[in-house]
Amino acid sequence: MKKFTLVELLVVIAILGMLITILLPAISKSRAVSRTAVCLSQLKQLSMAYMMYVREESGRTIPRRPRYPINNFIWLGAIFPYHKSPDLLKCPSATHLSTDTPAQNVPGSAKTGWAGDTGYWSIEGHKGRGSYAINGWTWSRDLDGILTDNSRFYRTIANVENASNTPLFFDSSWIDAMPNRNHMPTSSDGVSTDNNSKRIYLDRHGKKKVNHVMIDGSAKSIFIDKLYYLDWNKTFEYKDLPLL
Repeated sequence: MKKFTLVELLVVIAILGMLITILLPAISKSRAVSRTAVCLSQLKQLSMAYMMYVREESGRTIPRRPRYPINNFIWLGAIFPYHKSPDLLKCPSATHLSTDTPAQNVPGSAKTGWAGDTGYWSIEGHKGRGSYAINGWTWSRDLDGILTDNSRFYRTIANVENASNTPLFFDSSWIDAMPNRNHMPTSSDGVSTDNNSKRIYLDRHGKKKVNHVMIDGSAKSIFIDKLYYLDWNKTFEYKDLPLL
């Protein structure tokens, strides 16, 4: 049997190295596409759970503090009985704190999820970990049961005129977001009380796109500069904004 010479072995190794260099970017891109597809699927499943809740409430949307179960005051607990999967809240393109790591209302970022252990973050014994938010303008009522701006909150599904253009759940660094027409986009991400857009303008999946599921259940990736063409609330005004 003929043996390879040292030169031949080096040539083979060089060729394999070239093939790996060529294939790695394609493999990485394929994984990113797969994670985006999984993310969109999870958002769609969350929207299905949301609609189950809404049907049982005769069309009324989830309030800001739904009180389900006892001591659980946000949407996480309201829809949990309809999907029963804590992992459904976690985008595969973001890393999340383990449940062994203590966390108390920790915000996320483009590549990390938010976290909380106690109070209304806890879902039937599961510590809160996730990377999606709900559109706060869909709430049926506010903390005290009376919305401060009835003209903009949807409150019921019947009030949503363009369901295919109205966001329900989406990539975010916090558990909710309520973009206003004066909230200009930003290239940075984080939690902000004066600019909710910072919670959403995340380049989590590359190509400056944010994954959404709409009220009608359609899931899609939307360019950051197109987010202000969505019907975030009943009176939202569109803006022409530059691509970041």
